[in-house]
Amino acid sequence: MKNYVYYGLLSVFLINYSCSEQESIIEESIDTSISEVDEKTISFSNREDFEILFSEPDYINQKTEGLINFTSLMSLMPSEDENIPNARSTSNPSDSIYEDYGIITEILNEDKIVKIGDHLIKVDLHTERVLVLPYEFANEYADLVNNNTNNEHIIVFSTDDEVLSLLEGNSSGTINGRTEIACGTPDDPVADTERASSERTASNRRRRRLTAKLVYQRSGIAFRVLAKGRVQKRSLRTWFRERRNSPELRFSALIDVRCQENNIILNNRLFVGDNDGIVTHVAYSGSRRLESYFATATFRSIYGNIGDVSGVGQFDGLLIDG
Repeated sequence: MKNYVYYGLLSVFLINYSCSEQESIIEESIDTSISEVDEKTISFSNREDFEILFSEPDYINQKTEGLINFTSLMSLMPSEDENIPNARSTSNPSDSIYEDYGIITEILNEDKIVKIGDHLIKVDLHTERVLVLPYEFANEYADLVNNNTNNEHIIVFSTDDEVLSLLEGNSSGTINGRTEIACGTPDDPVADTERASSERTASNRRRRRLTAKLVYQRSGIAFRVLAKGRVQKRSLRTWFRERRNSPELRFSALIDVRCQENNIILNNRLFVGDNDGIVTHVAYSGSRRLESYFATATFRSIYGNIGDVSGVGQFDGLLIDG
């Protein structure tokens, strides 16, 4: 009798286990429908279409028309206003790393993905990687979301790579994240790159402060040089934006963009905020990386001054300063 009971229980266990295994296999094999991907992802027909954004930021409005389920990463970001999250917030609070990346946060959806040409592209600043899935395999979108690099169709780059140029050269990805291409010679790599940026804070005794930064931002599909100053006040141990006053910014730069003939030169230019507590200047924004740059900024406000915030980099393997 005991044997019958034992084998009966064992049979029930095996049947349940088999069913759960089948359900698991079924769940893993579920594909994302192409229409679902299209409804939640901004699409640019090619690189040239994408690059319109750098000169015409409002072009984003045309691209979001008709997208039923599109939610931009920017709409999920913590509010810069008072360090308080918006009504909707990202599931990952550390996504504040995307702060100040401008148009990139507007075109990436909530999964940090955009379609450019024939590729779905995920920009993951946390891992400093760019994952690319050919659109013909859009049904494997979930693997892109989950960073499943075991998927043989997903190509992996670094955020330091000029990804769109590499894709045009039919690159199969970069292993160490430091491969680049020379102008007109897709197979000719150049050397390592380094990061150079500065961020400083000046405070006074009235619970007010000025924060300033000068950064070279890299996301694989877009690169830019940003100078930003912000005045803040402290209340209940939290820093809030001080809207009644804005800092001033004096900015000089010499920027050499890869594969571009003319350098960008700014000499002691003055920029003043709009009395909203913030002053910013984007010295360069585009899909091509920099060969080298020198930039220096001086920020002034009634709450303190910050001088000589600088970034200097020559991206041939040598970091001059930083």
